[in-house]
Parts: sequence; structure tokens; C-alpha cells
Amino acid sequence: MVVDSARRGDGYFSVHSVDKQGKDDVLLANTTLEDFEGRAVLRHRGRSPLRLRVSAAGREWTIAVRPVSVVEELGRSAKGRGADVLLHTGPAGRLTSRLHTYSHAYFHVQGHEPGGRDHLLANVASRRPKDTRELPEGPLLVQVRSAEGDWTLEVRPPKEKGSGRFWRRAAR
Repeated sequence: MVVDSARRGDGYFSVHSVDKQGKDDVLLANTTLEDFEGRAVLRHRGRSPLRLRVSAAGREWTIAVRPVSVVEELGRSAKGRGADVLLHTGPAGRLTSRLHTYSHAYFHVQGHEPGGRDHLLANVASRRPKDTRELPEGPLLVQVRSAEGDWTLEVRPPKEKGSGRFWRRAAR
């Protein structure tokens, strides 16, 4: 399922799923962005009631739990702001992820296969975060987990073996 969360105003905002013992489990939202709207993937087996904990410093917020069928397709490229989830249905390729910011920031993108296998698609902290990683064949939920600002994702064909090498001079 996906969990949509929104908060009006500024300040810290977080959403966690809560386990059977009442402890924070999966982090679904974690931001200081003003007027935040985000989406996260949550694997809930339905064996116990779904419980969520919201920290919003007295601000107005909303939470909606939706089926994965509401997720938009990634296609060849996508743009967004903050946390989001997209569906990759195409062939394997390379995913270039960029966070457009002028301050030091952390950018994390995760891929989730239907069978439960996860793929790290971007994991970078820098002044201008950018990462390129292998993108498996779909279907794959592509989750932008940590992105404090605007981002872009671009899908390219897989790199051919032997390409990208510097030319070599012939031996004499």
C-alpha cells in the first residue's frame, strides 16, 4: 500500500508505522519542507491493525492509505518535490537521480519488487546530490524516500559492456 501524507505550514513533520509493541517501525515521512505533500510505500501484511504515529508540532495534517494502483508510471523521466512513489514497468536500464538544491542535502531512492526484494537506486549526500544506478526490469515501485526539495529521475538504456572506455592506441 502507499501512505499519502500532507502538512500545512512549516516545522518538523514525521509519520511512522507503529509495531505491535507500540514502537516506531517504518519511517513514512520525515521533513521540514513547508507545505509538505509526500507518498511512501508500506508493506503491511494485515495480521494486525494498521497504526500510525504523526509528529506535526500542532500543524494541520492529513493521512490517506491507498492501494498501490494509485501510483503513476515513471516512464522515461519524472519530476517531483519531496517524497513520492512511482511505478517502473519497463525493461532494465540505468536510473539517474538528481536533487536540485544549493545546500548540502541527502537524497535516497529505493526500488521495491512485488516479491519483497529491495534495490538501492540513489544514496548520496552532497551539495548537488546526483546518483546513477542500475534499474532492474519492472514491475518495480520506485520510492523517493529522502528529498528535501525538487528532484528529477531519468531512465536510460542499460550501459553496453565495453562502452565508455577510453580509446587505446594500437601496440607498436
